[in-house]
Amino acid sequence: MQPWVYRLCALRYIFILSFGVFLYCKNEYCRESSYILYYLVGTGGAVYILLFEYLPFKPLVTNQWTSTSVFAVMLIVPFMKFLMTPRKLSCKVLEYIGRASFNVFLVQMLYYWIFSNKVYMYVSSNIIRLGLNVLICTVVGTTYWCIERPITERVFKLIEKTH
Repeated sequence: MQPWVYRLCALRYIFILSFGVFLYCKNEYCRESSYILYYLVGTGGAVYILLFEYLPFKPLVTNQWTSTSVFAVMLIVPFMKFLMTPRKLSCKVLEYIGRASFNVFLVQMLYYWIFSNKVYMYVSSNIIRLGLNVLICTVVGTTYWCIERPITERVFKLIEKTH
């Protein structure tokens, strides 16, 4: 599969989407399950990212987009589990960014397609690149959501009036 096609492939997000659904469910297993499994899965994701993104190892299965593969996203599993439990910490900033997550995603698609190479020409450190990537995509995506949301709401109200 060509990298530009894979970049847009929604199937690579199936694992994390299904995990979000699993965490959201209301049955006893979701609330009472052991954290050890979540920490093991998260550790596996962290090791995967360390080995294949920052050290000179080549993955056998996912040879493109290693940092966003199904194995890499396992890093966030323990954080998701913690945030989805009744004992979660409340963070209004993260909740606000979460509401804008689709817009952040759209900005990421555009940013990594067109603009990231321009940033990478001037920044060689992977850690600084990561920080800039997160900051740029989050700020621009959230700003886009703030501008787009009222417009979309007005359009929907106009459509409702006509029907």
